[in-house]
Amino acid sequence: MWSLNSWALPADIQAAKDEGMRLWGLSEWIEMQPYLEQCAEAGDVESMYYLGEATRLLSRGLTTEAMEWYLKAAEQGDPYAMLRLFQGGACIGGECPEDSDDWREAALDITLPKAEAGDPEAMLAMYYIYANLDASRLTFVYNFLGIPTRAGKWLKRAAEAGLPEAQTRWGAISWAAGAGILRKAAAWTPPKAGLVVRLSRVMYLPWSRWIVSIESNKTLNQAGNGWNKHPCMVVMKDVYELAGVILIRLILPTNDA
Repeated sequence: MWSLNSWALPADIQAAKDEGMRLWGLSEWIEMQPYLEQCAEAGDVESMYYLGEATRLLSRGLTTEAMEWYLKAAEQGDPYAMLRLFQGGACIGGECPEDSDDWREAALDITLPKAEAGDPEAMLAMYYIYANLDASRLTFVYNFLGIPTRAGKWLKRAAEAGLPEAQTRWGAISWAAGAGILRKAAAWTPPKAGLVVRLSRVMYLPWSRWIVSIESNKTLNQAGNGWNKHPCMVVMKDVYELAGVILIRLILPTNDA
């Protein structure tokens, strides 16, 4: 995650930020704070946000102290801090943005122009904003079926623009979404599996042939048990598998070979 509101810092402040973020990467949430507090006092918005994150993680919740850090960052235009304020119910507590109905809308208003102007970091932020605005269990099904969502479109654009975090997340979503349906189809005979390969090409999953070729002679139960252990599918597997069965049974022949 990158700051959308960063500017060149004095050398000593930048050094403190680098050390603070290094400790953040090591999950040293207490040790990192003195370094980032220096940066926050110097006006670095990203440091304010990560101080809120550290406080939230240490407190295991969106405490008042964490929300205060998020509010400071949000007042300087940080969309990620705005999303945290929404999640913490800041408007219920009386801390609402002046020109928006809630903090999600405020994040959208400030980030969309930057994303449309071609800023990859803003594009990635748009993914998170729309993921919050359009949050639904059906989102998993849309991703699985390859139906574009507003969040997914921005994530793909950020990935295509070369942003590493976006590329990693886009790849994980695309891979996990397609693998559920292909693992289900892998239980079928090779002729039918070939149809799945063609279907998967439509869904932009060119690696499907590898999965189908390995799993095509296994039973549905065996394929399912092996796949259920994959961490990407611990939460989403049931939705993916149900949607996969429905989709394939609608499109492909129903008589098992």
